[in-house]
Amino acid sequence: MTEQIRTFIAAKISQPECEKIRGFQRLLRNEIKTIKWVKSENLHLTLRFLGNIETSFTDSVIECIDKSLDGFSSLNMTFSGLGVFPDERRPRVLWTGLEGDISKLSMISSKLCDSLGSKGFPKGRNHFSPHITIGRFNKKNVEKNLFEIISKYNSLLTGHFVIDEIVFYKSELLKEGARYCPLYNKKLEK
Repeated sequence: MTEQIRTFIAAKISQPECEKIRGFQRLLRNEIKTIKWVKSENLHLTLRFLGNIETSFTDSVIECIDKSLDGFSSLNMTFSGLGVFPDERRPRVLWTGLEGDISKLSMISSKLCDSLGSKGFPKGRNHFSPHITIGRFNKKNVEKNLFEIISKYNSLLTGHFVIDEIVFYKSELLKEGARYCPLYNKKLEK
């Protein structure tokens, strides 16, 4: 039987931005108690979730990453507001949105999907929605005033940052939470 690993491709968030998000999470900690905050080492911007793949396919994924990112330079981004997925009636994920080189980021995601599709990987979701997940809600007990809280803090996470690295990750689901291990890093041109 071939070994399978859970994988995804993401834009790496640099340490200063991760610390900024952690500070924002600490600010919200007293207001939102029904959430598990994403650890700073796990903050990222997912470009393509692959799910379980055979370890023998990792070289094909790396080839697709190299092919898809050829000619792309680093991306200028800013944090932009807060939101929830899937919707306000059933919030599961708290995220911060992004502004900046979104069309370039979408093009990278699209090229990755096309390249991976040509290698037989499933197409994935239809709509790319650039965001950084900062917390996951307890499914049953979300604060009744959650959207007042989101409105109150919506514009406090700010700042410009650069995305200059795309990473192919292995995700290990452990009792204490997910651990992401880089399998391949690709620097974007300056």
